[in-house]
Amino acid sequence: MEETTIEIKDIPHNFELEQEILGNIIVDDKLMENLSVSVKEKVFYSEQHQKIYNAMLYLYFNNVGIGYETLANRLEFKHKDNMVDYLIELGGCVASTSTYENKLELLIDIYRKRELYNLYKKRLQEDLTGIASSNLVKEIEGKIEGMGITSNIINTSIHDYIDEWVKNLEDETPSETFKTGFKVLDEMIKIKRGKLLIIAARPGCGKSALASKMVRSF
Repeated sequence: MEETTIEIKDIPHNFELEQEILGNIIVDDKLMENLSVSVKEKVFYSEQHQKIYNAMLYLYFNNVGIGYETLANRLEFKHKDNMVDYLIELGGCVASTSTYENKLELLIDIYRKRELYNLYKKRLQEDLTGIASSNLVKEIEGKIEGMGITSNIINTSIHDYIDEWVKNLEDETPSETFKTGFKVLDEMIKIKRGKLLIIAARPGCGKSALASKMVRSF
């Protein structure tokens, strides 16, 4: 059998976006109030940025203000790194704090894609022979749950859909409405035959993935 080579693209990350987020925190350390619980250092792809964010967490939990001097001192003590110049550079990366929340959501979304990418890459490079499909599903569910994503995979077991899928496949009657493949969404909207449907959102939100899933469900 001819061996198939699968090319793996670059791992999802955005270095400049990470710089902006860290720069925002240096400019306004009150932003750490919400970040300290919900955002872990692994959300950042750059090892250097992970070190900086970890230092920010340390300062925050010890009630020390986050600034150039306190950060530089903590990083030099913890990692023996002199990052003063780079910290000043980060502070200059902040164009505006008004879009901070959107940028943070985008950073978390990229991290989630990176986690799924690593899982896919791992499985593509392994022989799946002998691995039960149910175990693969559990692995995906565990990965999604670990990222804090609320999805149909978590809220509803895949097995709950099987009877409905079989019934729809056996029914040859043309449907006047289409299902999206997401149970919660299907309860909220009805997509009718012959109608125009527009999916709009900011870049990186998953519009293409949603449309692809919907098409497979039609």
